[in-house]
Amino acid sequence: MTDRLGLQHQIVEVLGRQPRQFGDLVLQPQVLAVVQAHVVHLLGRRRLAVDLCQPFGDAMWVYPVGGC
Repeated sequence: MTDRLGLQHQIVEVLGRQPRQFGDLVLQPQVLAVVQAHVVHLLGRRRLAVDLCQPFGDAMWVYPVGGC
């Protein structure tokens, strides 16, 4: 996935400071649909992690890989 806006680095950097809920994370920038796609892409590439005990949705917590 091409990241012409540099969003993936920004997403990982934001999560490095503290985990966030998916809904809060994707509402930060102005380009909502693009950010959602990049977060899901980073989840698939195992650069981000989620708590699988919760349903996939806006309330799930997203973490950098190796962080809790």
